[in-house]
Amino acid sequence: MTTQATQFLTIVTLLFVFVIKIKGDSISSIPSDEINKNSTNTSVVVEADRVDQVSPNCGATPWICSTGEFPPRALCCRNRCVDVTNDLNNCGFCGVICPLIGNWKCCNGVCTNINFNPFSCGDCGRTCPFGFPCIFGRCPFEPVAPPPLRPIEPITPPPLRPIEPVTPPPLRPIEPVAPPPLLSPGLPEQNSPNIPNYQHKRPHPIMPTE
Repeated sequence: MTTQATQFLTIVTLLFVFVIKIKGDSISSIPSDEINKNSTNTSVVVEADRVDQVSPNCGATPWICSTGEFPPRALCCRNRCVDVTNDLNNCGFCGVICPLIGNWKCCNGVCTNINFNPFSCGDCGRTCPFGFPCIFGRCPFEPVAPPPLRPIEPITPPPLRPIEPVTPPPLRPIEPVAPPPLLSPGLPEQNSPNIPNYQHKRPHPIMPTE
């Protein structure tokens, strides 16, 4: 074997050992509670149950950010898992920055101006009725929510006053009525002196004329 072949094999062996060392360090930096080892598969599966992780070291293993969704909701952007459906600096893909001027939000991975978008008016997913535009984050002629109904309070009757017994007035004793004095028996003219009596006067006899 020539000297050049020996040097080439030595360099390849060192590079192979160096690559194995880097992969071993990247796997060991993953927390133990995020690693799920399958007995039938020797690959390491990381459950990325949360996004925007500070440093999960996803640069060497970007698949740890995926939760099996297609298109993927979380991507590895600058060595951290980012939810690209609502991140203003990584909207839809890594590095896609939504405009800073105006009221822009990242809605389902698309930069949207929520001041004038009828499908995201005022907030993501808030749609206006068909045919109505979105004006400064509000849908015109949108129904006004009625005020909340107040519970009907039961009417409490006033307290009943005890019925006082009616006291009748005192009864006055009945005074006996004195009968009129009895007149002594006598002539009618004597008994009634005020009535003139013409019966005792006899009429003058009528004399015949000659």
